[in-house]
Formats: sequence, structure tokens, C-alpha cells
Amino acid sequence: RSLDKVKISCELNLVEGSMTVRTTRKTSDPYVILKARDLIKLLARSVPVTQAIKVLNDDVQCEIVKIGGLVRNKERFVKRRQRLVGPNGSTLKALEL
Repeated sequence: RSLDKVKISCELNLVEGSMTVRTTRKTSDPYVILKARDLIKLLARSVPVTQAIKVLNDDVQCEIVKIGGLVRNKERFVKRRQRLVGPNGSTLKALEL
């Protein structure tokens, strides 16, 4: 488990459908709890686990861009989302690196 390496405990509650992360007494980096929160956000958005775990590294960050509230028309929303993703996901892949 990758969270055990950074001394973070996690608890998955299947009844509520929630996941909780906590620091342990052995946690040395206080910022790692925010990275664990970002890891959960990425997993909730169906990012593959191998990609999501990269956010625990110091040189990797994630940003979730919400475009749902920008437009009211469903067709415009779909067009803008496709423009952001690019043809065959090329823009998205270029940002992931």
C-alpha cells in the first residue's frame, strides 16, 4: 500500500461510501495529508490508481478544473469539454506528462 509508505492510515466505509485518511504518530511530513486528500479526489473521478498514486510524490501536483458552472447550455458544455480534452485526449495526455 502506497499510503503505508508515507505513514498515513486510511479507512474505507462501504456503508456510507466514504474514505477517511488520517496521520499516524510516525507521519513525518505534515503536507502529505493534503496529498492523500487529492489522491482520494482523483480516485473518485475514476483516475487509474497508478496515475493517482503519483500525486503523493513531491514533484507532482493535481488540479481539478470544474467547468460545469461556466455554461448553462448542455451542448456548449459538451463542446467546451471536448475542446479541453482535445482530439483523442491529446491535450489531456500532454498535461499529464
